[in-house]
Amino acid sequence: SGQSQTLRYQVHATNEFNSTRKRQSVVVQKEGSQDYLLLVKGADNVMLERAQASPDGNRDLRDHLKEFSTQGLRTLLIGSRKLSAAEFQQWLSGYQQANRETANREDKLGAVAEQVETNLELLGITAIEDKLQKGVPKTIERIREVSGEFFHRLQLRRGIVRDFVQNQLVGPQGDVRSIDVTILLDRVRGG
Repeated sequence: SGQSQTLRYQVHATNEFNSTRKRQSVVVQKEGSQDYLLLVKGADNVMLERAQASPDGNRDLRDHLKEFSTQGLRTLLIGSRKLSAAEFQQWLSGYQQANRETANREDKLGAVAEQVETNLELLGITAIEDKLQKGVPKTIERIREVSGEFFHRLQLRRGIVRDFVQNQLVGPQGDVRSIDVTILLDRVRGG
């Protein structure tokens, strides 16, 4: 009833962020508890892959993600998973072994993290303006402005757009690249 309570947790392990994993996690234990808690934050695509099944497919969360992305905000999902003492001890053994390795330590730690970062309960989203990526809101605004013209001309120029997307937007590993929308529009208009 209005009184705050301080909870203390001990940090037992940290799974570091890297650009391949696109997430970071920590295993903590509440003071006086036998259970452990895995807390994870990461990019929406990797977090959604690791989430518990949801009856509505996380529709509300996906709607918020879409809303935030159209505003040019950088989003991270937060998730958690309870671990029993036995499950934690088994995982910790592998974590400590990987941490002692001198060759390919990061890969081995990533593989161990992969074992525990599953079946996550999604807790929420953070959305912040990404000051490091200048021009994101302006680019989104420009895409909105030209989308009507683009999709009208798309009917006439499907081959140009298909070739452009295959050759410029999607990389050899299927990764999506950044593109200058005006280059595509110029090709649709002129081609």
